[in-house]
Amino acid sequence: MAAGRRPFEGETAFEVASAILNRAPRAVPDSMPAELRVVIDRCLAKDPAQRYQHAGALRAALESALAGATPAPQPEPAGRRWRSGLAAAGALTLAGAVLWSTVDWGAVSNRSPEGASGPPRIASIAVLPLENLSGDPDEEYFAAGIQVGLITELARLRSLDRVIERRSTQRFSQTSLPVPEVAATLGVDAVVTGSVLRTGDRVQVTAQVIDAATERHLWADRYERDVRDVLSIQNDVAAAVARAIGIELTPELQQRWARRGTIDPQTYEAYLRGMYLVSRGGGTREDRQRGIAIPQEAIDRNPADAHAYAGLALGYITLGHGPAATAEAWPNARAAALRAVTLDPELAEAHSALAEVRMYYEWDWAGAEQAFRRANELNPNLAMNHYHYAWYHALFGRIDEAIAEHKRAQELDPLTPVHTAYLGLLYLYQGRPDDALAEARKAAEFAPAAPLPWGMIGAALSVKGLHEEAIAAAAKAASIDPLGSGAHLGMVHAAAGRIDEARAILATLEAQPPVPFSVWSLSQLHIALGDHDAAFRWLAHRPAHAFLPWIRVHPPFAPLWKDPRFAALMAEMRLPAP
Repeated sequence: MAAGRRPFEGETAFEVASAILNRAPRAVPDSMPAELRVVIDRCLAKDPAQRYQHAGALRAALESALAGATPAPQPEPAGRRWRSGLAAAGALTLAGAVLWSTVDWGAVSNRSPEGASGPPRIASIAVLPLENLSGDPDEEYFAAGIQVGLITELARLRSLDRVIERRSTQRFSQTSLPVPEVAATLGVDAVVTGSVLRTGDRVQVTAQVIDAATERHLWADRYERDVRDVLSIQNDVAAAVARAIGIELTPELQQRWARRGTIDPQTYEAYLRGMYLVSRGGGTREDRQRGIAIPQEAIDRNPADAHAYAGLALGYITLGHGPAATAEAWPNARAAALRAVTLDPELAEAHSALAEVRMYYEWDWAGAEQAFRRANELNPNLAMNHYHYAWYHALFGRIDEAIAEHKRAQELDPLTPVHTAYLGLLYLYQGRPDDALAEARKAAEFAPAAPLPWGMIGAALSVKGLHEEAIAAAAKAASIDPLGSGAHLGMVHAAAGRIDEARAILATLEAQPPVPFSVWSLSQLHIALGDHDAAFRWLAHRPAHAFLPWIRVHPPFAPLWKDPRFAALMAEMRLPAP
C-alpha cells in the first residue's frame, strides 16, 4: 500500500508464493519515508526470526514511524515465533488496522471465506509434484520421494477425508493451470505446492498451502537441514499443514514423528530411486526390474529398513500382476512383505502388500481380508489397498461392497485409469453396461494412451451388441498393448460372429511361448470360440496367473461354471463353486 505496487508478482498463485519465498522484494520508492522503509524491510525479511514476532511489536514500530522516529532494525528478543508465510506477504496489508487495535493474527490468517473466525473447513487435500530446483533430471526421484512422504504423513491425519495419491497429481507437474481448476480436477479443497533443492549434504524444502476456493495462501515456509534430517522436514511440513487447515495432531502421531530420527542418506536414496522407478505410470519392464534391484541395495545397507522391504514387495507384486510376470515374483513378494510387517507392524503399506500376497498367491482368503482391513485401519488413504480389497469382495460375489471400495480408490487416485476403467468392469458384473461404458470413457479422456480404458469400452459395447464400435475400441487397446489386449480383441470378434478373425488372433497368440498372463487370456478366447476342453487345458497351466481365482465370477467363464472340472479348480483354490 505504501509503495503503490506489490512486492512480489507472478502470473499464478504458485508463482507469487515462490517469489515470496525465494526472491528479494521490489525496491520501495525513494519518496517513501525512511522510518516506514525500515518497518517494511523488516516485515519482508526472509528469515522469520528477523521479522516482528507478534502484532503488538509491529504496532509499536508503526507508531514510532508516524512520530518520525526510526524503529530499531535489529531483531527483537526471542519470543513467540510466528512462522506463517503470510508474515511476509500480509503484514503491510494489515498495517493500518494494527495502528488502532491489536490484531489476532492467528484468526486473521486462518479466516474462512465466509468470514468465520476459525480455519476454513478443509476435508481433502492434494500435494502437487514438488519442483526439482537442482536442474538435474536425474534428481527428480528425490523431489518425488519427498512428495510421497508428505502424502503419506498427511494421510495419517484422520480428520482429512481424502489425501490424493501421487499418481493422480503427476500430470500437474510445473502446471500453469489456476489452483481452483487443478483442485476441481482432483476433487480437493486445498493443495500443497512447493520445491526441493538438494546441494551436497543439504536439502531445502519450501511448501505452501493454498485454499482452492479463494486461492488464498493459508501457510508457507522454508526448511533447510542436513539430508539426514529429511524425514523430520517431512514431519514438520505435515504438522504445519495440519495447523494451517485447523487439524490438531493426536498424541500418538506426535509420538510417532518424534521417534523418527536421522537416516542413512545412501539407504534412503536407494529406496527413493527404487520406488520412483517401480511406481511411475509410464515405466517400462526394465524400469520395474531396476526398481526392484535398487530397494534391495537399501536392504543390503540397512536390513532393518521396513520401508525398503515394503517397497521391494511392491515391486515384485507389480511385476506379478503384469503380462511379464516371472515365477519368482510372488515368492519374493511374500518374503519381503512378511519381513516388512515384522520390522514395523504399524506400517500400512506392509500390511497392504501382505494382503495382496495372501489373496493373489497363497489363496489364503481369511488372511487376506485381515491384512486388507489392518492396512485400511493404519492408513485409510491407500488407494491401491481399497482397489484390491474391492476385488476381494468381488471374488465372493459382494459386488455392492466391491463398488464402494472401488469408488473410494477412485476418490483417492482419480486420474489413474485402473480405478475408473475397472470400476466399469464391476458394473458389467451387475449387468449395467451403460454405467460401465461411462466409466471407461471417462478413463479414456484422461488416459488416452492407456490400453485398459479402450479395452473396457470394447467390452461394454460388445455387451450392448454394438459390435463394430466394440471392435474398433478393442483394436485400439491391442495396438497399444498387443500382449495384454490381443486376446480380448479376439473375443470381441467372436462375439460379433467374426470367427475367422478370432481364430487368426488365437493362432498368433498360441504361437508364442506361454506365460501366466497369456494362459489366462487364451482360456477366455477358447471359451468365446466354444472350445471348452482347450480352455481347461490352459487353466490347468502352472504357475497360474494372479487373476486365476476370478474365473469364479468373471462373465467370460460362465459357460464353464457347471462343468465338474471347474469344481476341481475351485477346490484347488479353496473357493466355493459359483
